[in-house]
Amino acid sequence: MTATATKSNFYNDISNAEKEHLRLYLQIENFKRLENGWDGADALAPNENAIQQAEQIVSLLEEKVLKYCALFPSNDSSVYLQGNFPKGTLAAYLDGEKMTYILKGGSFKKTESTVSLNKKTINKIAANINKELVG
Repeated sequence: MTATATKSNFYNDISNAEKEHLRLYLQIENFKRLENGWDGADALAPNENAIQQAEQIVSLLEEKVLKYCALFPSNDSSVYLQGNFPKGTLAAYLDGEKMTYILKGGSFKKTESTVSLNKKTINKIAANINKELVG
């Protein structure tokens, strides 16, 4: 059996309630394998703390939010979380110590800079996304 077939079967065995979490965890696992210069130039590999922040966010957000989200490595050793929701967007920058984010949609805009990443903060962000952006 090929790796692709195995991966496909694995995804088919996962309940719908877990697919988005798994998709993003697989992105995070790929970040752990990046080395400095991953972009063909001078990009730094994502730092361990930024990766842990990404894992924390993914673990606490619901599938209905995560299905609109993607993670990207930054060239300065950080991680970006982006969400393109039906009624707006999320951009979050995770540097391994703090998080900066912007939620924007229609007349709604919420920006916070250098906030601590914890369950309370993530729940507040999720509540705003569900209320203002997912609809």
